[in-house]
Amino acid sequence: MTQGVQLQRRQAGLTEDATWAVRTLDSVGHLVCVCDGGRITYLNPAGMAALGIECPEDARGLPFVQFL
Repeated sequence: MTQGVQLQRRQAGLTEDATWAVRTLDSVGHLVCVCDGGRITYLNPAGMAALGIECPEDARGLPFVQFL
């Protein structure tokens, strides 16, 4: 098996893991927020409802501290 094929298989596995993780976080009934450098990169539907945000793109990049 070539290194390119091995890399493609690892990337496919990571994509499947990421999809599973997002589906899991989306199903949590409480606010779940992932930040990078204090800015929102992911907010689940319960978090959007709690913070009054209509779609994930509206939250992405905002400083989380503004919601505290």
